[in-house]
Amino acid sequence: GVRFTTTTASVSINGSPVPETALKVGMVVTVQGLLFPDGTATAKSVDARTEVKGIVTGVDNAARAFTVLGQRLRTDQLTVFAGGTFDTLLNQYVEVSGFRGAPGDLLATRVEISSTIAPGAPLEVTGTVAAFDPAAKTFAIGAQVVDFSQVGAAFLPSGLANGVVADVHGTMVGAGGRLVASGISVVSTAVPGSENSKVEVEG
Repeated sequence: GVRFTTTTASVSINGSPVPETALKVGMVVTVQGLLFPDGTATAKSVDARTEVKGIVTGVDNAARAFTVLGQRLRTDQLTVFAGGTFDTLLNQYVEVSGFRGAPGDLLATRVEISSTIAPGAPLEVTGTVAAFDPAAKTFAIGAQVVDFSQVGAAFLPSGLANGVVADVHGTMVGAGGRLVASGISVVSTAVPGSENSKVEVEG
C-alpha cells in the first residue's frame, strides 16, 4: 500500500541486477528505503524473487491449483497471469512469484507462462529444506526430492541443513523425478537496518 519512488533504487530479480522495467504487477519484492513523515517513500533497493521455475505437471481445476516441481501452487482472484490463463497451464513452462504457506505450498501472486520451452530451460525451486541426507546427497523441498551429487563440496553453501530456506537451480529431472541440482544457495532472511528503521516481516 506504500507508493515508493524508485528513481535512484537498485533493482534486481533473484539477486541479479535488472532494469526497473523488469518489475511487473504481482511480483513479490523486498524493498529497502526511507519512509518520510508526509507519507512519501523512497526505495533504495528493490529485489524481486521467483519461487518456482519449471513445467506444470498437474492442474486441480476445482481448487484452482497446479503443481510444479513437487510444489502445490494455489491461485486466487488476485493472481496475475501473463502469457496465458489458468486453463492453459498444463505442460507449460512457468515462472511463479508468491507467498509460502506450509512447506511445498505457495499462493501464487504472478504466473508467467511460456508456450515454447527452450532446450535446457532453467528449473528453480525455493523452499524449506527437509529430509537432508548428506550421505545420499539428497534433500526435499515440499514433495520434490533434490539430488545435489553433481554440486562439488566446495560449492555447497555453509549452513545447508534441515529447516533453512534454500534456492535450488537445475537443468534436468533425474531418475524417479529427482531434481538434479546445478547450484544451491541458502536464502538470507536478514533485513539490514538501523535502530528505529521500519521493517515488515511476513510468514
